[in-house]
Amino acid sequence: MKPDCIIIRNDLNGKVEFVSEQTEWQHKWEKDILTYDVEYHDSLKLISKRQLKRAVNLAISTWNFEIPLKFKSAWKTQADIEIRFRTKEEDNYFKDKPSVLAYAYFPGQGSVSGQVVFNASYIWDLKGRGIKGSEAIKKGLVENAHASNILKTYNIYAVLIHELGHTLGLKHDVSGASDGKDIMDPYYSVDNLDLSDRDIYRIRVKYGQRVWDRFKWYNIIKRWLSLAIRR
Repeated sequence: MKPDCIIIRNDLNGKVEFVSEQTEWQHKWEKDILTYDVEYHDSLKLISKRQLKRAVNLAISTWNFEIPLKFKSAWKTQADIEIRFRTKEEDNYFKDKPSVLAYAYFPGQGSVSGQVVFNASYIWDLKGRGIKGSEAIKKGLVENAHASNILKTYNIYAVLIHELGHTLGLKHDVSGASDGKDIMDPYYSVDNLDLSDRDIYRIRVKYGQRVWDRFKWYNIIKRWLSLAIRR
């Protein structure tokens, strides 16, 4: 009989603890190369098309850095992973549940597998630090707001990395930790932009570990990636 709870050694930072309540999605992508595509939306007043593509590339690299899968931008074909933005008027799920920032589908769910949909009724940017009401009106984000009020914005990187974890087959983390350090925790955190040891372990269990010819480059590039996302 297999144990319900194990503590294993992680080759990066010591220990990763798992609890018996954590269950994993049974499916994964059964291919070596995944294609992806992102569709720009007019609501993205604070993010340019170029910035959006860069954000998607960096978010995908965050996961790709740990596993041997390859990712390619789709070209004139339907992508495995499709990232879209829809307002509550355009999407019934957001209409029924307006508090949801985004949702995604796991692999093995048929034609919807790999789809990620962002709630375009919210204000998205690259930092999630808010925007003055006067600036929001000027950019056409809202019609009315007190000029000095700070309107909430949402960091697209934080949500992208989380939702891409779902498209690869990871469920929400149920460790019960209150520190919010796991990307796959079921709530938004503006500052949580790096995979935790638990996130890394879970994705490696599903797809295997990426092999580096020179492991020192792992830490160097990982540091660069983290800085690039925060820049």
